[in-house]
Amino acid sequence: MQKRWLIAALGALGLGLAAVPFLPTGGGDSSTARSTTGLPAVCNAGSKRARLDFTLPDTNGKQVRLSDFQGKVLAINFWATWCGPCRVEIPHFIELQERYQDKDFTFVGISVEDDSLDPIKEFAKAYKINYPVLQGTHDAALQQEYPLPGIPVTLLLARDGTVCKRFIGFPGEEPFEEAIKALL
Repeated sequence: MQKRWLIAALGALGLGLAAVPFLPTGGGDSSTARSTTGLPAVCNAGSKRARLDFTLPDTNGKQVRLSDFQGKVLAINFWATWCGPCRVEIPHFIELQERYQDKDFTFVGISVEDDSLDPIKEFAKAYKINYPVLQGTHDAALQQEYPLPGIPVTLLLARDGTVCKRFIGFPGEEPFEEAIKALL
């Protein structure tokens, strides 16, 4: 368990450092700005639509289709119950979900390292997670479509399913909230 944590932490640190040149520099109100592609300016150049044709079990074993969330601003968080940085960011995600759920926004948490639903269900209950929590550990197609350098990784999608932001690790609540507001 400690070895997995160390590997995940080192991977996230390395990728976080590699992402520094791509961090937004701020300036201006991005809530109404649009890029030349017609997407909100918060979207990265060359952004592509996410593949959402996956069906994954929720904490009760019910099958949930990611495509059911299309039309909303969507944050897909890849995480695990044992992941320290995941435990830090999830309370912030719960607050953001509460704040923006009435504006067609939702988080979807996908556990990619927990082998059974039991620890995921216990974690979701203990943290009082207010958004869908799914298990993606055993879905090979999901793992192939969304290769992860480590966890946590959060994708922020526009209403049409375009991946606008990819957060590796947790940069703080403010960058998430600013990107969410720009897409609403």
